[in-house]
Amino acid sequence: MSKLFCSIVYLFLPLLIFCQNEKTPNQWRQNLAQFESSKNYKSYAIALDDLSDFYLANEHIDSAIFYLSEGLHFIPDDQKSLKDPLTFKFHHFSYLQDREDLKLIPHLDTAYQYYSKIIDQQQKIDFLFDYGIALKMAIKMDFSFLIFSKIEPLCLNQSKIDYDQLVRLYSLLLTTSSELSKYEEALEYARKGIEVSKKSTDYSSIVNLYLDNGYLFGILKMEGEMESYQRAAQIAEDFGTHDDLARANINLGYYYNTINQPKKALQVLQTSKDILSELKNEDAVLSINREMANSYFINSDTLSAIKTINECIQKCEVKYLAGCKSIYYDMAYFMKTSFPPDTLSFYLKKQLKLSEKLGDQWLLGHTYDFLAMQEERKKNFEQALEYYIKAVEIRDSINTADLEAKLAEERTKQQVEYFQVNQERAELKSQVLSYRNQLFGAVALGLMFILAVGGYLFFQLSKARKQLEQLNETKDRFFGIIAHDIRSPITALDGVGEQMAFYLMKNEKAKLHRLADRIVNTSRRLSSLLDNLLNWALLQKGMIPYHPASVKVKSIIDENMELYQEVAEVKGIKLSNEVSENVKVFADLSAVSTITRNLINNAIKFTEKGGFVSVSTETIKDKVYIKINDTGTGINAEMLNKLFTLNKTRRKGTSNEKGSGLGLLLCKDLVELNKGTISATSKVGTGSSFIFSLPTI
Repeated sequence: MSKLFCSIVYLFLPLLIFCQNEKTPNQWRQNLAQFESSKNYKSYAIALDDLSDFYLANEHIDSAIFYLSEGLHFIPDDQKSLKDPLTFKFHHFSYLQDREDLKLIPHLDTAYQYYSKIIDQQQKIDFLFDYGIALKMAIKMDFSFLIFSKIEPLCLNQSKIDYDQLVRLYSLLLTTSSELSKYEEALEYARKGIEVSKKSTDYSSIVNLYLDNGYLFGILKMEGEMESYQRAAQIAEDFGTHDDLARANINLGYYYNTINQPKKALQVLQTSKDILSELKNEDAVLSINREMANSYFINSDTLSAIKTINECIQKCEVKYLAGCKSIYYDMAYFMKTSFPPDTLSFYLKKQLKLSEKLGDQWLLGHTYDFLAMQEERKKNFEQALEYYIKAVEIRDSINTADLEAKLAEERTKQQVEYFQVNQERAELKSQVLSYRNQLFGAVALGLMFILAVGGYLFFQLSKARKQLEQLNETKDRFFGIIAHDIRSPITALDGVGEQMAFYLMKNEKAKLHRLADRIVNTSRRLSSLLDNLLNWALLQKGMIPYHPASVKVKSIIDENMELYQEVAEVKGIKLSNEVSENVKVFADLSAVSTITRNLINNAIKFTEKGGFVSVSTETIKDKVYIKINDTGTGINAEMLNKLFTLNKTRRKGTSNEKGSGLGLLLCKDLVELNKGTISATSKVGTGSSFIFSLPTI
């Protein structure tokens, strides 16, 4: 037995030793030395790649860069397929070594030239995130947006989608597209981000997403800014960190200040201050104190504002923090209505020194402007003019610098695009040579394929012919409906003028009233038909506007019920809106109005006198389900199956009202355009329920 055990150990000992040492840097370094001496470049490149990944995973980036640099000197230039991926890594890791330094962006620019050589999808994604964020920090928004846009397809094409990654990406795409004034795209990224956030556990990124969404709503002056900030605060409180909650409350405080509610602002800002004071986050506490000073100032409590800013100044003079750069300017601003020009000038001159030290030209220009105003107040016009001239010179230099930066960015983009084009051409040339060698072998297979395709095309042709016949039948039915439904009301109006003249001559007022009612009903029917026809035709061509936004469901229902109130009263039908005030959907306002108008009209049409029509909602996960219930005649099972098509039997309403059959078809198309579904349930003699869903905010 002991001999057998020793034999097993002896047999597996080399394997155990190999597994133990397989992922140690010593083993890789030994392999590198061995491959270097034998000039085995391929094995050397693989070992170097593994070693650099090991050092990165263990946060020894300096070591990774050192060995990559050595390897790039060893591998000859003609081994491009081996050298290019390692060059990419070397420059990416060089940036990671000190990612906060904007001077390292050229490393990312160089790495991007070798980007197409990388096979590993996650490595590509990580690099593009770093590159896009670095460009965003450098305020190269156009190029940053271009880089972020490349990440989405990579994330979505992975075998297992990383929803945390997607939330982070959509938040970045939202902010960059907002900065570029691409507001429709920003709204779409906000919608996508909120959708995938339901499957994410990266709560810091989710908080960022809602904060960015609120900022976007603020720019567009849309409803929902405050709700987005509040949602961010709630998520941070339930799942996030104290930092997340503090950031959300800072945004809320700033929002309350913008709508002139400084007391609310002070309340949420104090909450953030308490949290961050415990965390000893001096930068964030300073930012909160500055915003609190602003709240005091808006609330006409100038002394508290000055006292708070003075506390900030004392901290800044001991230790420079991120929020200190305009601290003296703030003090002068709060003093401007209550203090003499000399006092303001004292702080503004201190601001000049700080701005010059920081190289902040924008703030320097504004400070010179403010100083010039104080000199004007003192009637010192010569000095005021000197300050104004300096402010203008600084603004001119800023504009020139901006222009040069844009030109440099454009040159970089063109260089990258030129490199990509050349790279694609080289790859295409290589493919052409490869295809030519394979062409003769493919000819025989091609002939067999042609026969198979011929049979398949014959089958598809037969299928298409049947579909064409069905489309022709639908077209004929559609034109029949339109011809009948437009001709009928027009015929009804034919001769109305002569009848009115006759009844006027006879002074028959009762008949004139009936005739007027007939004209009103006919014109309403014709108007409704033409509205539905136009909307349906635009939908088929893809031309109907689609601008999703936050929509209050209750107000839409109220408007449409008011529209049909008179018709309902004539039939003795009671209308009830049971929708709560806070129910909102993310959809096109006009589309929601058209859908509810058609469904309420239908419900009234097929409800007997003395009946009841109600509208209610139910929210399930990310959808709001809007239900239109009636106590009408109901629909049989056969008709229910064809309800949302043109191939249904049209019925008259309980008071002989007519319809075109287009209304429900239009509702279905509009609901689907707005990312929802529609269905109906009914029982003959009891009533019907039409239910359609729309996305929540």
